[in-house]
Amino acid sequence: VESEKGRVTIDTEELVVGDLVYLKPGDIIPADLRLVSTNNLKIDEAILTGEAEPIEKSIDSLPEDTNLADRINMAYSGTMVQSGTGQGIVIAIGKETEIGKINDSLATIEVKETPLLTKVNEMNHSIFKGIGFFIVVLGLISFFGYGMSITYVLSAIIALIVSSIPEGLPSILTIILSSG
Repeated sequence: VESEKGRVTIDTEELVVGDLVYLKPGDIIPADLRLVSTNNLKIDEAILTGEAEPIEKSIDSLPEDTNLADRINMAYSGTMVQSGTGQGIVIAIGKETEIGKINDSLATIEVKETPLLTKVNEMNHSIFKGIGFFIVVLGLISFFGYGMSITYVLSAIIALIVSSIPEGLPSILTIILSSG
């Protein structure tokens, strides 16, 4: 950054809109910049645009509706200078940068359950309700009908609960759902 003392190096957190930033090979761009001077400046924008090759930058004016990947007069936060030198004026910092906007949009993504998972969960609930009802009926018949001790009935119920969940349940559910 340029100051009264000449060029000084400051932390990214101290940058403000309007600062002049000098770029050289190996620099990671600290904020979104509008380039005011370039000398064979090439920037790797793969993290932002997916371009495999570094983009040669210039200071040419572009229409306002130019796509992000085609804005050759801009340098974006988080991208890296591959070769050449340049200068740019900070136009956006933090969450206002293009990378910051992407991060904000990723933070708002909702996790949605697929229809298959919804059906599998519904079927699991139905199966386990049926098995639970059957186990309770067997426990009541064993205790009241046959006069078995409560500890014996409870241990039998626990054994029935554990054994009622088959290993092949996911396979069975997949077969049932696919045949439907």
